[in-house]
Amino acid sequence: MEPKYIFVIGEAVTSTHRAVVAASLARVLLSRGLKVNMLKCVPCLNSDFETISNNSEELFVTHDGSVCDFALGYYERFTDVKMSGSNCITTGRIIQNVMSRERRGEYVGERVQIVPHATDEVRRCVEAQGAGNDFVVVEIGGSLNNMETIPWVEAIKQLKEEREEDCAIVNIVNADEPSADEVLPCDVVVETDNAEEALIYVMPLQLIEQQIDEQVLWAIGLHDVRKADLSEWRTMLERMHSVDSVVSIGIVGENAESELAYRSLKESLLMSGARNGVKVELKLLRADQINDGSVEVLMSDVDGVVIASGTGSRGLEGRIAAVKWCRENDVPTLAIGLGMHSLVIEYARNVLGLREANSTEADARTAHNVIDLMTDQKAYSGMGGAMRMGVYRCELAEGSRVADMCGSMVLNERHYHRGELNNLYVEQLKEAGLRCSGVNPTTRLVEVVEIAAHKLMVGVQFQPEYNNSALQPNELIMGFVRQVKEEIK
Repeated sequence: MEPKYIFVIGEAVTSTHRAVVAASLARVLLSRGLKVNMLKCVPCLNSDFETISNNSEELFVTHDGSVCDFALGYYERFTDVKMSGSNCITTGRIIQNVMSRERRGEYVGERVQIVPHATDEVRRCVEAQGAGNDFVVVEIGGSLNNMETIPWVEAIKQLKEEREEDCAIVNIVNADEPSADEVLPCDVVVETDNAEEALIYVMPLQLIEQQIDEQVLWAIGLHDVRKADLSEWRTMLERMHSVDSVVSIGIVGENAESELAYRSLKESLLMSGARNGVKVELKLLRADQINDGSVEVLMSDVDGVVIASGTGSRGLEGRIAAVKWCRENDVPTLAIGLGMHSLVIEYARNVLGLREANSTEADARTAHNVIDLMTDQKAYSGMGGAMRMGVYRCELAEGSRVADMCGSMVLNERHYHRGELNNLYVEQLKEAGLRCSGVNPTTRLVEVVEIAAHKLMVGVQFQPEYNNSALQPNELIMGFVRQVKEEIK
C-alpha cells in the first residue's frame, strides 16, 4: 500500500488542541494495526527551534537531540512512536534547504520561486515521513492565511490534485466559528471545543464516537481495515478515574504557573500518579519568588517536590533555597537538569562548607565551580552547540536508589543542558554524603546524585519527562510518585 497522508488543520482551536486531535487520530489509526508517522509543520522563518525564545512555552527534545515544537511531546505521549528532528519542519528550514540546493547548482540556473521550488521541498519532507509507514498525520500550525504558510498550502493542494486517493484533509472546528474551507477544502470535519483540553486523553474515544477514523478511511478509499482496539487506552483512562488517594507535588521552575510551561513534566507526573493509584495535585512555584524567607510559606503544604529544569542561571538561587528547605525537612525531592545543579551547589555550600560554590553560568569567577562547562563546550562559540542534547547512557552503581526505582542498572535518557558536575569535586561531595551514583561510561560525566541519609533526594542530569507516554510512564518519575505516596500513608 502506498503511504496515505492526512493533513490536520484548525485555525479556530488552540495549538494545544490541534496537536491533541492530530495525536489522537494517529493513536486510533495505530489501534487499527496501521503503521503511522507524524509531522508538524511550523510556519515561521527560523531554521529550527534552538534559537527561538519559548516565552515560557515548552520546547520538546527528541531522542536524536533535536529541539522541536511542543506538539511532538503530545505525539510521543499518545502514540509511543519516537519522534526525531525530521518530524518537525519550519518554513525557514524549507527555505534553507531550497537555498542549499540552489547553491549546489541543482536548479541549473532557474529563478528560484515558492512554486515550484519551495513546494517541491515541502513535498519531499512530507513524503519522506511515509517511508515504511501506512499513514502520515501532518499537522499544519498557525493560520493558513499567513505568508509563512503559503508553501505548505500550495504543496497540499498539489498533492490532493495529483494523489487524491492518498490524501485527506481534516479540519478541526468550533461550531460557532468559521472554518478554513475557503483556503483548503476539507474531507472530514472534527467538531470540538477548546474547553475539552482538560480531558485530552479522552480525545481518541471521542474521535471514534464521531466516526472520524471511518470518515478518513472512506475519504481515501480504504474499507477493509480492522476495527479500532483501544482497550489498553480505556484501561489507562479507568486508572486515571479510579484513584484512591491524593498527593500534592510542587514544581519549582521559571514560569511554572503557566499552563504552557513544563507540559511534559506535568503530564508525566499525572500519568505516573494514575499508574500508582493516586491523583497528583500540582502546586506550581516560581523559582524567582522563593528565598529563605518565603520558602516555608510557599512549600509547607506539599508532599513532594520536583526542582525542574531550566537554562542559564535564571531562577537558580530560588531553586537552591527550595533544595535547602527540602533537604532540611526531609521532603521527597527529584531535581532535574538545572534542578540537579541546584542540589549540588546547595550541598557544596551548606554541607561541604564551600560558601562560594556556584555554577560558572551564574558566576564565571566563582572560587568553587562545582558546576562547569566541559573543555570542549568552552571552545564552542555558536548558538546551541555548547549544549548536551539527546540520549546518553547512564550506568548506575550498586545500591543506587534510582536503580531501585527504575528496576534497571542502565538508563538511556534525553539531555538538554550545558553545565556538568565538575568531577574535581566528586570525592569531596561523596565524603560529605552526596553520592554520584550514575555516570556516562564514555564521558565519565555524572548523571545521577543521591543523598543517602535522606528519605529520597535524587538529582538527575537528564530530563526523564521527555521519555514518557500515556501507556508507558517514565520509570523514574513513577518511582518518585510511588515514594511520595508511601510517605503520606
